[in-house]
Amino acid sequence: ELGKKWREKLNRYFNFYKNFRVRSKKINNKIFNDLYNKGYSFQYIDENIIKFLKKSLSKKIRHLSEKNDWHPPVGTYDRFALLDKFYNNYLNHVYTENGIIDAASAYYNKKMKVCRVSLLVKKNTDSSPKQFLYDCKKIPKYTNLHFDPLEGAVKTILYLNEVKEDNGPTCYLPYS
Repeated sequence: ELGKKWREKLNRYFNFYKNFRVRSKKINNKIFNDLYNKGYSFQYIDENIIKFLKKSLSKKIRHLSEKNDWHPPVGTYDRFALLDKFYNNYLNHVYTENGIIDAASAYYNKKMKVCRVSLLVKKNTDSSPKQFLYDCKKIPKYTNLHFDPLEGAVKTILYLNEVKEDNGPTCYLPYS
């Protein structure tokens, strides 16, 4: 049964993280301290960088915004584009300048870098946020809960628009 497989998989991830111990090289960095103590950190990037990204990605954003809603397979998105190495290198530079690379490297005690940059254009009609636990016959209260069970990777989200409580900000569970 698919539901049973998902429960087993979730239990395996929860047990892994319940027993997970960070082998960090402690550094004096706010982002690192947040990662170490809370499991997440918020860092604000200079508005000029956001403006540059919005301008350089404007055609892609417009193209993705014009796509119709559809029910994508689990793990995919309605409006998604994998960006080229220019953006990997650019964000590597930005994250290095802002102490994010140092914090992630110290947290995992290994050299980290930006390896993949993707662009997601989200609309309130998208079904992709509701894909987690879709196979359940009854919709559980955790349906919109999402986690990335890839150990040794740090996910960052850089919003190009103003995010408020009512338009879909990412929230974190403490120590997650």
